[in-house]
Amino acid sequence: MNSEVKVGAFTLAGAVILAGIISFMGAFNFGKEKYDLTITYSDAQGLLNGADVRYAGVHIGNVKDIHVDNNKAAVVVEINDEIQLPINAVFSIGSDGVMGGKFVNIIPPINFNGNYINKNSEISGDTGASVDNFLAQSTELLARVGVIVDNLDKMLLNETIQKSMNDGAQNLTKVTENLRNITAHLQGITGVIDGVTQEPATSQALRETISNVRDTSAGTKKLVETISDVEIDVDASHNMKGGHWRGNMGVTLYPSKNDFVYFGGYDIGDRNKFDAQVGSKFGPMGISAGSMQGEFGVGLSYDVIKMFRVYSQLYDFDDHKIRVGGEVKLNNNLSVYGETMDARHGDKKEVYAGVRVRF
Repeated sequence: MNSEVKVGAFTLAGAVILAGIISFMGAFNFGKEKYDLTITYSDAQGLLNGADVRYAGVHIGNVKDIHVDNNKAAVVVEINDEIQLPINAVFSIGSDGVMGGKFVNIIPPINFNGNYINKNSEISGDTGASVDNFLAQSTELLARVGVIVDNLDKMLLNETIQKSMNDGAQNLTKVTENLRNITAHLQGITGVIDGVTQEPATSQALRETISNVRDTSAGTKKLVETISDVEIDVDASHNMKGGHWRGNMGVTLYPSKNDFVYFGGYDIGDRNKFDAQVGSKFGPMGISAGSMQGEFGVGLSYDVIKMFRVYSQLYDFDDHKIRVGGEVKLNNNLSVYGETMDARHGDKKEVYAGVRVRF
C-alpha cells in the first residue's frame, strides 16, 4: 500500500470518527428546531416579517411570513420546538410603546384546560383595540356629540322650555314666601287666643296645638329652604357599538355643602333603571352608596382638576359590575363624558359617550 492510499484511508477514517462523535454528542446544530403556526387577523396593524413572538412577555419565536388570505392577514410564525402553547391562549398584536415596533403577543389563558395547540395549526387572532381604531372611533363619537350638543342647544333656546323653567323657579319662591306668611299669621293667632280665653287649661291646650302647627310649618319651611339648593341634570349619550341612544335624568339635593342625595332614572324609555344614592365629599374626593342601575352599589369620584372628574361604581354584587368614566366640564351647565357600564365583562356596546346639561 503506497503512501497516498494510506493518507486517504486515514483521512476517511478520521472523517467517519468525527461524524460519529458529532452525531453522538449532538454538538453539530444549525439552530433550535422550530414549528410553524398560522395566525389570521382582520388587521395586521403594521406587523413586519422578523418581528418578535412573545408568550407571557418572553421571546419564543419570530414572524416568518405575512400575506393576505381570504381578505384577512395570515401571519406565519416560527415557534421554538420546546414551547407548547395552551389551546385557549389569546393571540394579539402588541406594541413597544406608542411609536414602537409591533410584535405577536400571546397571552396565557386565565384558566388552563390542559390542552395544547397542535403544530402547524391555524389560529384566529384577536386584533384588539389599536390607536388607529381609537382615533377613528373618537372622531365618530365627537361628531355624534356635536349633534347632541346642537340638539340640546336648540332645546334650551326653546321659549316654551325656558318659560317652564322660569315658572318653576318663581313657584318655588312663592311657596317659601307663603310659608313665611303662614308662620306670621299663626303667631298672631296665638296672641289673639291668649286674649280671648282666660281658662288656663283651654289656653294651654290651644297654645300647644298652635305651637305644633307652627313647628310643622317651620319644619316644612326648613325643608323647602334645604331643597332649594337643588341640581337637575339631563344627559344623552350613544354607545360605540350597537346604535343605542340612552337618556338619563336625575335630581340632586344638597342638605349641606358636602352632603348630597340623588334620585334619577337611567336609560329612560328602554331599560328604565332607578338610581337612589346618598353621598359626601371630602375635598376633591366623593363617596356614595345606594341603588345604582337598580342594584345596590358603592361609588367613588375624584376631581383631578376643577373641570375634570373621574368616577367609578361597583354594583350588582352577584356579578360584580364596575362602571368607570370621566367627565369634562365645558362650563358650569354643560359637560361631555365617556364611560363603560361594565369594565369587567362589557364590550363596546357598554361604552357610551355623550353630553350632560345641568340646571
